[in-house]
Amino acid sequence: MNTTDVKTGLNNLAVTSGEAVQTTLVVTNSGNAISQFSFTLEGLPAEWYSLAVCSTTLFPHDQFDLKILFHPPLNSNTRPGIYQCSLLVSSRENPVDSKDIAFAIEVKEVQAVEIEISPAKITGKKGSFDINVRNPGRNQASVQLQLFSASKILIGKLSSAQLSVPACGTAGAVLNIKLRWFHYIYRRKQYEFTVAARHDESGRVNTVQGQLQKAPAKINLLERLKPRWRLFRRRKFPKITVFESNTEGNRKFSLAWAAENASTVSLEGIRVNKQGELPVNLVTTTNFTLTAVNKHGTDIKVVTIEPLRIPGEKYSNRILVSMQPKALQVEAGGAPVEALLEVMNASNIVDEFSLELIGLPESWYNFLVPSVALMPHTREQVRVKFHPPRTPGVRSGSYSFAVVLRSQSLIGDYASVTAQLDILPALEYAITVKPFRILFRRNCTFQVKITNKDVSNAVLFLDIADADNGLYFKFKKDNLIVPPWQNIEFPVVVRTRRNSLIGDIKRYEITVTASTDAGQTQSARCQVDHKPLLSSWRLITRTLRYVLLVGVVAGLLYYFIRLGGGWSSLVRDPQTWLEGTIRHIKGWFY
Repeated sequence: MNTTDVKTGLNNLAVTSGEAVQTTLVVTNSGNAISQFSFTLEGLPAEWYSLAVCSTTLFPHDQFDLKILFHPPLNSNTRPGIYQCSLLVSSRENPVDSKDIAFAIEVKEVQAVEIEISPAKITGKKGSFDINVRNPGRNQASVQLQLFSASKILIGKLSSAQLSVPACGTAGAVLNIKLRWFHYIYRRKQYEFTVAARHDESGRVNTVQGQLQKAPAKINLLERLKPRWRLFRRRKFPKITVFESNTEGNRKFSLAWAAENASTVSLEGIRVNKQGELPVNLVTTTNFTLTAVNKHGTDIKVVTIEPLRIPGEKYSNRILVSMQPKALQVEAGGAPVEALLEVMNASNIVDEFSLELIGLPESWYNFLVPSVALMPHTREQVRVKFHPPRTPGVRSGSYSFAVVLRSQSLIGDYASVTAQLDILPALEYAITVKPFRILFRRNCTFQVKITNKDVSNAVLFLDIADADNGLYFKFKKDNLIVPPWQNIEFPVVVRTRRNSLIGDIKRYEITVTASTDAGQTQSARCQVDHKPLLSSWRLITRTLRYVLLVGVVAGLLYYFIRLGGGWSSLVRDPQTWLEGTIRHIKGWFY
């Protein structure tokens, strides 16, 4: 006899890589006996889905809502397309009575970020463009901006080359463009450039074009001749340019500020520098006031910080709850860890208890069942899986949380238990050097960029050397601290130990190595070509030959002019000078 009825919501399922979608199946026991049902999903990799429970027991004519969460990861192994799957619902008491539900799920491709520029065209020798990047996806996107131009006259700088765009949100940067000083010798009036936005996770690139049009120079002499003493009388009022709070998961906070044209800057009545950063530890919501003052006026700004509130342990006479273990350790993006939650109904009535976890993001954990229904004086164990992702924003450290059980029969009655999740340190970083090859005469500069791709601070020791030990390197410091999911970039100045004036071009192979205390190293290579002032002695010897030849010819010419009486005699009477010269020459032979 068929005793299993299943109502499915598996039609038209679609999900984007890196996101999640949830559906619910209603399983009904249509028989007259208690039956245990098991659920098996086939056709998809195990890391693509999560079943709330693998089995459940139903009373006659009772039903159960089975929740299935589909979350294909965002990596190179996840390809867009339609995947055919099946869900098997079988009864342990009656194996013949089973339901095999076939369905399809569509995995969509990650949408590329959209980029806009405003304005599209500026007239003048320089200008500022606003670059806006919009993320249509449901996950935070890390976007890298790059500027390209075919003209060597045009130079530009982005205020931020790396952007973190929130889900369904926008982020922006400012592009400052200007023309080099030698643009006057070119007739060209329009200079085009391209800004590219590269999505780090998917690798997709979108571009937008802008234009800087050179305007004819106009000099107003009357404006130039006006007295400028009034400019010195202009009042400069104090201005707080930056006053904001930074946080890590609403647990650790810091205040950052910057002020201009201020003689005195105070934070909560305490005098501070015009620019700085201060860590703060809070338990309750607190307002911070920054005041900038000078003789012309005052500027005040207020920042409110609301820390995350985690309830403590609370005991109830009707609800008994315990959790083992209370201290868990997990690697971000690694294998999940489980904790066992034991719940007991100590009352005299049948009750259902809802489960709630406070203190951790929802993507870090999942309950196998959302609620527990218990008979009087019975208990049940619930497994909780913890799986923090290895994505930007996740950092290593200790995270306290609380699990709260709320009674559905007696509103307001609840019990809670606290625990701690430790995300283990992990380190992965990369080092790049740009440009790869430089030709220089006295000195040159290349840029070193170090990117931290993991959840822990990267404490690195930098070493720069060349194979021939013929170069000096100058940079700010050799020990660096790179925060998680961020990068730092700094210049390195190179010059030769022995500055040769004559010789061939010599190439030096440079190795930049960043290492940790644990012995982990990453390196990048580049090349510099030193070009002396002269390639060989040939030019010098050739010049000396010409100078010597000219000297000999000039000496002979001077001698012959003196034979006839000198230059004055040649100018006054050339015939007399010629006769005197011939007379001297004949005297050599007779």
